[in-house]
Amino acid sequence: MDKGLINRVLGHKVLFAVEVFSGQRSGSGYAFFMSDISLPNEYFPNNKGACSKMASSQKVILLNQIVKFCMVGGLNTGITLATIYMLFTFLKTSYITANGIGFLLGFVNSFFMNRLWTFKSNGKIIFESFHFILVFLFSYIVQLIGLVLLKDVCHLKIAVSQLLAMVFFSLVSFLGNKYVTFKRSE
Repeated sequence: MDKGLINRVLGHKVLFAVEVFSGQRSGSGYAFFMSDISLPNEYFPNNKGACSKMASSQKVILLNQIVKFCMVGGLNTGITLATIYMLFTFLKTSYITANGIGFLLGFVNSFFMNRLWTFKSNGKIIFESFHFILVFLFSYIVQLIGLVLLKDVCHLKIAVSQLLAMVFFSLVSFLGNKYVTFKRSE
């Protein structure tokens, strides 16, 4: 892993989801849960990059939330695909029904995992669930517009268009959930 790249992108301490798995810090820096790399505080001088205006603690919280959000997304994908596969393969449910149930379970998991773990919210669940649905729909519409533009206007291959559109969805979804759905959680 290139520490110089991390320094240029983030500008200060790097905290992934290590505290969730180990609850420990390594020396004066943070240890990555996915490797033995430790980044001491001395490695990060005062930075003049895009993140330099944020307080160090805000950068750490933001990075932690981004990583957790991505991990929840990976778990949601696994839940969705496993549900679809089990319902379709073993219970002989129609692929449409299996797809709908799979996405519903992934959606519900996403709400609760992001609410309780990613953003640590204690707001009113009825309002947050309503906002979560609105953010999801808005993110989906942005993703769909991006997909159509990438495929039909930019003439990219469908797989590339889908992948890039998923990035649009993830960015809009993260920002919407952080600043609209769970905005009072910090």
